[in-house]
Amino acid sequence: MGHDMGQVLGGLMSAIAEARSISDKASRDLALQYEKDELLRVFPVPCVELENVEMNLTFALEDGGVKDSPLPVTSAQEDLAREKELVYGTAEKARTKVMDAMTSTLRKLFTFTKAYDAAKVAETISTTVAAIIGNPTHLVVATKPQGPIKLESFDERQIATKILYELMEAGFVTLTKTNLSNATNELVKALGAVAVEHERKAIELRDLVHRDVPLNQLPLNLLLQHSELSGLPAECLSSIKITVNVANYEWTQTEDRTGTPIRKLIRE
Repeated sequence: MGHDMGQVLGGLMSAIAEARSISDKASRDLALQYEKDELLRVFPVPCVELENVEMNLTFALEDGGVKDSPLPVTSAQEDLAREKELVYGTAEKARTKVMDAMTSTLRKLFTFTKAYDAAKVAETISTTVAAIIGNPTHLVVATKPQGPIKLESFDERQIATKILYELMEAGFVTLTKTNLSNATNELVKALGAVAVEHERKAIELRDLVHRDVPLNQLPLNLLLQHSELSGLPAECLSSIKITVNVANYEWTQTEDRTGTPIRKLIRE
């Protein structure tokens, strides 16, 4: 049965502190005996000073300890892949909203040219949206939230304006100046839900990338007993060297701000 690494190390530290306590109590008893004996009184009282302790701990990791972690640590490549998936997924949603608007609310504002091609128009919309939100989305995901600062990556008005200009530049549609303004406003409304969903997912991805994984989510269960280690090949065994420094404290009497005597432990 594996033992939690934190508990093992904590138990070792506790045992060392307890050993020091037992040694100090033994020195106290000897000091009292020496004081009562006229001959022993002239000899120094033996006292063991524990300054540092070195230990070599041999162990093996129990199978399945880390594999069962419910929150696996993701790599930078995996994070970038998720980010790219979010950007292109949002671009596809925006394309659908814009194409729907072009056949409904925007239809009376557009003049469709002979060059209009639905497949090419859809591709232009997707490419335009992905290009605009790519870097801002990366900034949102890569930046830990600090204070009241709120980063956003989907500017509906900027995207709506850029889509319309790209469609006109490609010769798919024509718009008067007045209709361009109205069409922009209509697209801003159409893209509103897409923007909200994208910002929410970007924040979720940011929280995933920057999350602090609790230590107990990455358990290190150690096999320590001879019966557990004896049958394992050498390559399965590990060891760590632990050096413990023991600090000394002594009781001293001081006064608080009101002049009341108090006792404190002060490091020597």
